[in-house]
Amino acid sequence: MAEDKKKVIVYADWITKFEALEDAEAGKLIKHFFRYINDLNPKYPDRITEISFIDIQNTLKRDLIKWEKRAEKSRENGMSGGRPKNLIKPKETNQVILEPTKPVNDSVSDSVSVNVKDNKYNISPEVKKLRGDCKNYFLDYYLQKKGSEFYWSTKDAANLNKLIAKVEFKVKEKNGSNYTNEDILVGFKLILSNIKDNWIIDNLSIPNINSKFNEIFTQITNGKTSKDKYASSEFRN
Repeated sequence: MAEDKKKVIVYADWITKFEALEDAEAGKLIKHFFRYINDLNPKYPDRITEISFIDIQNTLKRDLIKWEKRAEKSRENGMSGGRPKNLIKPKETNQVILEPTKPVNDSVSDSVSVNVKDNKYNISPEVKKLRGDCKNYFLDYYLQKKGSEFYWSTKDAANLNKLIAKVEFKVKEKNGSNYTNEDILVGFKLILSNIKDNWIIDNLSIPNINSKFNEIFTQITNGKTSKDKYASSEFRN
């Protein structure tokens, strides 16, 4: 831990991640964020929080590494008689810096530090692979349907996490706890293969698919499944 680190940078572009979540989901993510930076060893309350937090966590760790390098440089400058002159002024960025106002307590502390070496809360390799497989499948699907490559954005990434969580919920609803990430991937493929709404096809994107999930799922459970190569019976009895 960096015991002397008392602030953390919050990036303005994180808003896209939070906007893609429901209010309750965003609240869980914020609470997990503050527990994490205050070394309260939080556990993920659900899969959406786990998937949403990994990018934030990696950014926090990268920032901590930079902070430690600057701190070490400052110590070296202090030993040699002060910091060098004519330093370049740092450029402004879209960042908000949170600073502490009181000591650590039993709930949420204002003292901020992140352990770069702590891998305990890293997202599992299996979840990373699932998210990557689903993203790649969508990109291939888009290319087949539209004849051009899809421009992937942060908003798509956040909605992909929600879409995967919805698919997992339906797979779990059918199979109980006896399912794997491969089952989730098959379910994800099935959702894409059964898009019938022309508006979704014309405006094909992960957020639009996510918003129409229940409609697509109803078509599948009613037996109106696609006959193309993306079809499957993962959700059907």
